[in-house]
Amino acid sequence: MGRLRILALVFPVLFCSSIVSLRAQDEQCRTSPEPQCQCACREVRSIASFAPRGTCRIIEPGGGACQLRWFDAARSNEEKVSDPNRAGAPQRQFLDRVRSGNLPIKTSDMAFLRVELLEDKVKSSDIKLPPGPTPFETAAAYLAIDPNKLEPEPLLVSLLILLGPAVSGQTSDAVAAALVDYLASNPKMILARFQAEKPEVISYKAGSFEFIDMSARGCVELVLRGEKPVTLMVKSPRAAGRTRCRE
Repeated sequence: MGRLRILALVFPVLFCSSIVSLRAQDEQCRTSPEPQCQCACREVRSIASFAPRGTCRIIEPGGGACQLRWFDAARSNEEKVSDPNRAGAPQRQFLDRVRSGNLPIKTSDMAFLRVELLEDKVKSSDIKLPPGPTPFETAAAYLAIDPNKLEPEPLLVSLLILLGPAVSGQTSDAVAAALVDYLASNPKMILARFQAEKPEVISYKAGSFEFIDMSARGCVELVLRGEKPVTLMVKSPRAAGRTRCRE
C-alpha cells in the first residue's frame, strides 16, 4: 500500500449545550505550542472542532445544526513543533490522571494508557508520522489505519487523547470520568462498533449519566446525557466522508 501521509486526519468534535455560543468563523489557527486550528458554529448549540492542522469550513443550514469540514490536516517533515513537551502536555496530563486514579473513575488496570503504546503501533503500520509527533498527531495517525487492523487498548488510548482533555476542560471531571468508564468498560465492543458498517444504536446507563452510542465504521459518536447533553464525535479518514457517523 505504500507509506501514507496523514491527510484529512481525525476530526474530534464536541457539541455542548453548556458552552457559551461562539461566533462562526472559517478558521482560527495557531502554531504554538503545536500546530492546531479551531472553528466553531453559532446556531443554537455551540460546536468546537479541533485538529492538528488544516483548514476548517463551516456550513450552517439552519435549524440548530452545522457541519465542520477539515482539509489538509498534516504537518510536513520540514515543519518542527517549537516546544514538543508543552504541545503534548494536556494529553499526557490527562492520561496521567487516569492512570494514577486522580480522575474519579471506576475502571482499574489503566497502566497501558501511554502515548508510547500508540507510537509503536503506528511505526509498525503504513502510516507515516511527522517528526517529533505530538500525542494528538499520534492518536490521529493510529485512527487512520484500517479499522480491521486496530486493537482495543490502542484505540482506547487514541480516543482518550482526542476527547479527554477537551471534555474535562469544557464540561467537568464528572463527565470526563463517565466517558473514560464507558470507553474502558468494554474496549472490544467499542472496537467492534468502530469496525462495523452500521451497528445498532445502543443505550448504556451509568449512575446519573446515560450514553447513546451511534458509532459506525471509522467514526465514534456518543450522546452523553446528564445535567446537560453533550455530543462527542471522532471521525477518522475511514468514515468515508459522512457528516455524522451513521449517514
